[in-house]
Amino acid sequence: MYNHLLYIKNKNLEIFPEIYDISYDDEDGKVYILMEHIGDKNSKSDYAKYDWIPESDRGFLNVNLRVPLSILNKYNKIILRSGLIPDTSWFKIDHNFVGDKIIDFHRFRYVPERYYFKARGNSVDDLEDLYNTFIKRYKDMSLNPPKWYRAGMYEGFRFDNGYEFKGYSSDEEEYDSYRKLNFQYLTLANNSSVLDIGSNQGFFCFQSVIHGAKKVVGIEKTLEDYQTAVDINDKIFKFDEIEFINGDAKKYVIETEEKFDVVVMNSVFHQLYPNMENGGDDRGEFMGKLRDITKRCMIFETPVNHPQMKRSLDHIKSTLNVYFNHIKVAYVYNAYSSGYRAIFICLK
Repeated sequence: MYNHLLYIKNKNLEIFPEIYDISYDDEDGKVYILMEHIGDKNSKSDYAKYDWIPESDRGFLNVNLRVPLSILNKYNKIILRSGLIPDTSWFKIDHNFVGDKIIDFHRFRYVPERYYFKARGNSVDDLEDLYNTFIKRYKDMSLNPPKWYRAGMYEGFRFDNGYEFKGYSSDEEEYDSYRKLNFQYLTLANNSSVLDIGSNQGFFCFQSVIHGAKKVVGIEKTLEDYQTAVDINDKIFKFDEIEFINGDAKKYVIETEEKFDVVVMNSVFHQLYPNMENGGDDRGEFMGKLRDITKRCMIFETPVNHPQMKRSLDHIKSTLNVYFNHIKVAYVYNAYSSGYRAIFICLK
């Protein structure tokens, strides 16, 4: 912990109180911190100024999230640039914010690989050749190729040799894969098992291993996405902890007997059950099985105010609450020409 705190002190990041001194006591093994005293109040919620958030959802966010979205966005960018892994409670205003400063900075760790994957001996040319193979794969899809392939892959990847697999960016500043990373509770993956439902090109499967996961299963229905994830692992990472499956997510969840500490489901549910309605009358069975196979936490991202999810945040939370004891909204961001995305954390 001492080295991580020393890094934070030297960076002097505006999201934390100023740290004047850090010392380590060899006798008791404790770290002592001399830091700025803060007595200011936190800024008030600012969701009313975002016209892409419906008025009813603004009220929900004022009560349930409360940290101003402008602060969440700004602080998220600083964390991304600084190579830090935040604790799961970093955006909880009642526990971790004083005067708009994050006070539990001792729970942050410096892990640059989280934001820049190790290229593992691959040159820039090697990665570029691989990336071009992926783009051609999507361009040659038998049906209409996905719209996002023209901008790159769906999930953007950055590597420590400076190369990037270009991915989708809803704000044209940050790849969405990274933009939502700090709200995904992946620190819970450490020494745990993870199921990624709708794993796309495997970004969150690979992130789970970096966070210490011992076993990861990624299930993806689209063959081209599955093939790309397998290629990335086989040719770059070679993570033995990951198993990729090309198959139907609904069928897998209902039939599996395996349980996972963490379940990730990013922007998938609305494709299975538009507007959270029964599809073949099995929505309840599917959600009940999701609950049963989740040991600790399900990360649930969904579009909101969207043609396939014309439901309010309150309705979505209430539906999830039928199956999980504790539901927290973690983040919202504008990501569609119609509607936006919300990330919920569902705890057993």
